Amino acid sequence: MSKILAVDDERAILDALARVLGRDGHEVVREADPTAVPGMDLSRFDLVLCDVMMPGLDGFELVRQIRPDFDGPIVFLTARVAEEDAVAGYGLGADDYVRKPFGAAELRAKVAAHLRRERRSRPPSTPSASTSPATPGRS
Repeated sequence: MSKILAVDDERAILDALARVLGRDGHEVVREADPTAVPGMDLSRFDLVLCDVMMPGLDGFELVRQIRPDFDGPIVFLTARVAEEDAVAGYGLGADDYVRKPFGAAELRAKVAAHLRRERRSRPPSTPSASTSPATPGRS
């Protein structure tokens, strides 16, 4: 179905994300090193899941760096529960802010909703019949 980039310094969480979202047919690319993400070709991903508290490069700074190059949905997954953290995440361009611990069903539903919305907002890739020149006198 969709290709999702999951960024978290905890491999157990990455493995759980791949297992849970794989049930819906998604391919989850796991990245435990947030500093590797800015150099990736992000255009191949439909959605990014990102932890906030990571060593080397926190999720807020990572999103600040990648948002200009990635137009798809970005969802923070974090243990930071303060409202100001969520507001900061949205201000950086995140589309959602999911607090840990979260339920697998809720995460699957949120990912599906973001991907569905993303597909609706993209223009069709096939040319329409109305783009051909009209011939006078024919209907």
